[in-house]
Amino acid sequence: MKNYIYSAVFIFTSTLFLLFSFELFLSHVYYEEWVDGDSCSENIADIRGYTLKKNCSVTIKHWEADLPIKYSTNASGRRDSKASNNNDGLKVAFYGDSFTYGSMSDVEKTYPSVFMGNINQSTKFIPLNFGVPGYDLHEILKSIVENSRSDHRYIIYGLTPNDLFRANHEIPKSEA
Repeated sequence: MKNYIYSAVFIFTSTLFLLFSFELFLSHVYYEEWVDGDSCSENIADIRGYTLKKNCSVTIKHWEADLPIKYSTNASGRRDSKASNNNDGLKVAFYGDSFTYGSMSDVEKTYPSVFMGNINQSTKFIPLNFGVPGYDLHEILKSIVENSRSDHRYIIYGLTPNDLFRANHEIPKSEA
């Protein structure tokens, strides 16, 4: 029985290490070219430091993409799919970083949109994408608290290994 536990722990830590190493590699070779528009982020005065602008649109050509990708935010500052405009259904909020946001993906190919399109459709679900590129665990938790009054019924958090590592700042005591 101990061998199974040791094996499971080894596989889990090895997987985390490989994912973190891959993410570190990508952060050093990542290339993008702004085709049109300006940054869709704006500075705010809390732990997050920035958030997505409302009603913003930018087109970016990424190093591994064949065609430029258009990123747009709605009146709530979210990158939602067309299905999110419908108010007739059960709203599910997706929180996370660039993986949830759908960096380097068309809006209909983000994991919140694909996830909602692949589940049992006996109940109509509406995905709300609260993902913000660059956010880590603390910033995502702050977003969940800030948006707790939204009318979504469920929350799905897309955890990635880099969410666990705090980059260049500490948590102020007033925000902890």
